[in-house]
Formats: sequence, structure tokens, C-alpha cells
Amino acid sequence: MTNKKNYKGIINIGLQKKYSGVYYKKADYIEFIKRWQLERTADHQLMFCPAVYEFDFVCGNLTEKHLALKFINYPKQLVGKKTFRKTVLNLASQMMQTFSQNRILIEFSDRNVLLEADDATDPKIK
Repeated sequence: MTNKKNYKGIINIGLQKKYSGVYYKKADYIEFIKRWQLERTADHQLMFCPAVYEFDFVCGNLTEKHLALKFINYPKQLVGKKTFRKTVLNLASQMMQTFSQNRILIEFSDRNVLLEADDATDPKIK
């Protein structure tokens, strides 16, 4: 099966709560995603299933654990670009609130979107 509507969305989110030095676990994010998926299917909406990768974000003398949640427009459940983008942005916004993130970057096939609570940066960055 070929997918002619080939677009993706990747949510990049830190594991650190704000700039507190307190870290969430990858499992906390996965449990959040599972609950979000169950709420969507209970409401008869399409299931969006990400691959979840852990990586190190490096900026100056700061190295911080992050997750990348990679979504694709799955060939068996194709959605339009507007619905796909809206769904990924909505999840990123919910995760930003729940996990006390100041900033989240979403990479789409054709653009990047930065969600930002304020201009603050981690004081460890020099």
C-alpha cells in the first residue's frame, strides 16, 4: 500500500520539568500518550501512534535528555494535512502543559513550529 500523502510530525520535548533539575521518566510520557489515544478512540477519532525515541539535546555546556515522538500519516488510516497537523499540535500543547515545558519544537515535513510559554532559557546554557 502506497501513501501519496507522505507527511510527518515530530514532537521534541524535554524530560526536565521546567528548569528545576527534576526529570520525568520516559514511561510517564508513554502513559500520557496511551491515555490520550484511548480518549480519541472512545470518541471515534483515528488512532495516532508515535514512535518514541530518547535523545540528548546539546546546547553550549548543557546536555539534556529529550524525547522525539515521531508521527507519520499511516497508509491504512490516512488523514488530511490540516487534521494531521492540528492533531499533532494539540497533543504537543497538552504535553507542554502537563509536563511543565517552557518550549516544544514540532517538526513537520514542510516547516517547524515552536510552542513557547515565555522567553526564559535554562540558566545552565552559557
